[in-house]
Amino acid sequence: LDLSVLLADHVRMTSTLWAKDLRALDAATLTAAPAPGARSAADIAWETIIVNRRGAMRVRGEEPFEMVGFPACPPD
Repeated sequence: LDLSVLLADHVRMTSTLWAKDLRALDAATLTAAPAPGARSAADIAWETIIVNRRGAMRVRGEEPFEMVGFPACPPD
């Protein structure tokens, strides 16, 4: 089995499960931090999206956009 096919299958499966988990949360829960100074599920999901985009840009040989610290999920 080709490793790229195996990895792509796992990414698809994981993203499907993660999307189901996120859809199960209402907006208040999704955006609430579990403790003072902690990040919300929306912030963690957003950061994952941004980091993956930057990684994909590097793989394609593109210069990734600047990222300083942990990006918070935009309010909209």
